[in-house]
Amino acid sequence: MKKWIVWLKKNSPWIFLLIGPVLNFYLLEWYTHNPFQTMKPYIQGMNLALFEFAALFLFALTGRISRALGIETAFCAIYGLANYFVLEFRGAPIQPWDILSISTAASVADNYEYKLNRTAVIVLICFVLLLVLEFFLKKGFPKKN
Repeated sequence: MKKWIVWLKKNSPWIFLLIGPVLNFYLLEWYTHNPFQTMKPYIQGMNLALFEFAALFLFALTGRISRALGIETAFCAIYGLANYFVLEFRGAPIQPWDILSISTAASVADNYEYKLNRTAVIVLICFVLLLVLEFFLKKGFPKKN
């Protein structure tokens, strides 16, 4: 049992590098729908690969697993929340060209009432818990002697 604990403690950052992007994807989707009911398995697989590659790219940029996963998780939480409200108000998800009309969106933002449903609150809490867990990961690139 002690060997397992030592092994888990040593390898938990690498395990999180595999599991974190999967959790990010499913939590991001869960803001608005159940991805297991609405998405085909191959679409889920393609998205999971994209999230894994994004995490690896961020790890290559930052040199630390905790930073890479933290950036990805924070982005997914914020983007998912924004998309949740856009879907609530407009009935369509955020599109790339919506960035061009961000000033218009900001000017009319006061006209809306922002309420989260129970699922969105649970997803947001899960994102915060995931960020806290990722904060404690210590693994980075090996140091050269």
